[in-house]
Amino acid sequence: MLHNSNTAVNFRSGWAGFTAEKLGFRPQNETLHSFMAGKGRPEDNQLQMNVNGRTEFWHRNEPGFADGQVRVVSIGAHPDDTALSAGLEHILVKKGKENGKKNTRLAVISATPGQANGDPSVRINEDVLGTKALDADVYVNLGFSDGNIAREFDEVYLRLSQYLRELRPHIVILPDPDDLSHLDHVGISLAATAALQDNHMSPLVLYTDHQFGDNEIGDGSFGFSLHSGEKGVVETAFLKHSSQTATLSADVVRVMSRPDARAQQFYPGDPDIEYLGIGRQNLDPRFSQEPISFYLGSSHVPLRPVETIVFQI
Repeated sequence: MLHNSNTAVNFRSGWAGFTAEKLGFRPQNETLHSFMAGKGRPEDNQLQMNVNGRTEFWHRNEPGFADGQVRVVSIGAHPDDTALSAGLEHILVKKGKENGKKNTRLAVISATPGQANGDPSVRINEDVLGTKALDADVYVNLGFSDGNIAREFDEVYLRLSQYLRELRPHIVILPDPDDLSHLDHVGISLAATAALQDNHMSPLVLYTDHQFGDNEIGDGSFGFSLHSGEKGVVETAFLKHSSQTATLSADVVRVMSRPDARAQQFYPGDPDIEYLGIGRQNLDPRFSQEPISFYLGSSHVPLRPVETIVFQI
């Protein structure tokens, strides 16, 4: 069970902002597993609960995550973090489809509602829409304090431990902990990997470089290509976060143009690679070292020799 006697939990349904009617069942009988499986009334596709003074929020786009042949969990610090990954989650889910059947399933966890940069309920609504555009099955917001992940590290780690035990991921996607420009990103990545290790779980652990990750390409780096339609999906998911993207700041323009700039940097003039995303695999032997190319299929793109490439975006 996700909840225990030491955790104060109060479920609600019919989410609108942060007010709703109480559910008519005992909280301890509802688990994340049954929620993902689609049990309960259709109107209960959105739930919120009070956990030790925080408001956690669940949204289910479609049931079936727990039964996925490949389960991907993408964990970010803020709403829109998943949309900054150049579409790695979207490509993995798309490559996992066979004869119209969705074999690869995606759950997204945001640690905070981004309250330092806007109304939490607005930003969560945007995150629901953005992750749905990326074909996520389940969305969770843990309700921690934006900008305070380091101070709340132990509690974040414990909560992620509970979620990861229930989600049983094959692939976990995180912000790159080497990107020191945003300490919340570093904190959530370290908390998640610690939770995996202490749970004795060994999925593939992949890092995306997110907003400020123009670092030198190093060991474990991999590329994945997107065509214009896939890039359009990623842009749509990002622009769903309209409270952050309504004004096209230099940062927003930079993020949106990065896959095109990378394609030109690594494969100039190649019509088969219109857009290029880059990630990094955690090479710690405690985690799976299965090649990510197996899951990316034809979207996997080799990168040039690492010692000669430094991002110039």
